Amino acid sequence: MKFDTHRTLPIEEMPRVTRQEFCDRMDSILDDVSRNDTAYIITHEARDLVLCPASWFENRLDHDFDTIIICAVRYAMGRNTYMPSLVEGFVRRWMDCLEEQTLSIIARDIENDLRLYEDMPDHAMWTKLCDDIKERLKDGRGV
Repeated sequence: MKFDTHRTLPIEEMPRVTRQEFCDRMDSILDDVSRNDTAYIITHEARDLVLCPASWFENRLDHDFDTIIICAVRYAMGRNTYMPSLVEGFVRRWMDCLEEQTLSIIARDIENDLRLYEDMPDHAMWTKLCDDIKERLKDGRGV
């Protein structure tokens, strides 16, 4: 699986076109998106749409992606190495792409380990990640 490591512009800085402008310039906009690995915001009434290359979602083509992240979290918890912060950062980077069920499992696993091992290394980091995941789930922002 290939992870796309490019950095996108913040959505506020992406080029914007109206729905009509997109219709009028469709070929050139689609060409720009695919050649330059960029995105456009298409505005229409009260709703904005994002047009971006399919390659930005390549990780979602691997159905084991979420499972591997769960395994990484389980492996990293309790370790007194660089691994916990590496895994925590990875989860945060990909959190917007993870399934709601995956986020629920990760939060449950973290809570269980924190309860069982009060002196677990990186306790504060895991607590913060768990709280952030639960907040995301409460807001309905899981995929």
